[in-house]
Amino acid sequence: LVLARRNLRAGRSDTRGAGKLTGFFVLTIFATWILTEVRLDTLAAGSLFEQIVFGRLLAHGLTHGALIGLFYIALEPYVRRLWPESLVSWSRLLMGRFRDPLVGRDLLIGMAFMGLLSAALSLFRGLVVEWSGIPHPLGQAFLSEGLAGVRYALARLVITMESAIGQAMMFLVVLLIFRLMLRRDWIAFLGILVIVNVVMLTTPGPVDLPAWATFVQMAAANLFVAAMITCLLRFGLVSLIGGLMMTEAMGNSTLTWDLQSWYAGSSPNA
Repeated sequence: LVLARRNLRAGRSDTRGAGKLTGFFVLTIFATWILTEVRLDTLAAGSLFEQIVFGRLLAHGLTHGALIGLFYIALEPYVRRLWPESLVSWSRLLMGRFRDPLVGRDLLIGMAFMGLLSAALSLFRGLVVEWSGIPHPLGQAFLSEGLAGVRYALARLVITMESAIGQAMMFLVVLLIFRLMLRRDWIAFLGILVIVNVVMLTTPGPVDLPAWATFVQMAAANLFVAAMITCLLRFGLVSLIGGLMMTEAMGNSTLTWDLQSWYAGSSPNA
């Protein structure tokens, strides 16, 4: 709020871009509801339809949209000053240049880089749990609503896009605050890693692991955060969003429907 207010008063905010992001979030929340909830009787004139669409659903969409718009207004001028290269393809995307080669390049690099890393780290974490002699927990991928049908899978894709943009913006806000406070890029990066380690040490996992396994999993998390920073600063915000989209999509997919298979427990979110 402080950064957004300062940027608005100075007249250096990209309010048009913030408006597009806000509209995108409102539309995606409505699109998800339409794909998963709409029935013929739902569209009939009546209080249920009106309450959902013009009450709770609209409020939900506007809240998420306003939050992401606030994030963008707060961070965009500072990011443009500190790391201008990270916003080149993002600016072209906001201009509607969806077929721009640079947009496609950054998106594919992020999806390939973070997707492969996420798959490798997920398999490695599964092996660590197995070596610890602890039964492997069932991942949420086996409960994915995308398996319920095409429209549910499309809704999951919409949610994945929305979630990736939101996560990228929140990560960028935290990174920017650390950078403004600590004055050096590398110190800000270390601050992010410290926060990650503190969260992992204070948050109980699904299973109790021995100390060595916890340390290994913390190292894997640090590597993933370092990959996020690399994608953001080397290839840009579009690359980070693409990588997070791929990571979440993999986390909501199954490698196999045969739960007796030896690699069934290695699905990304297991």
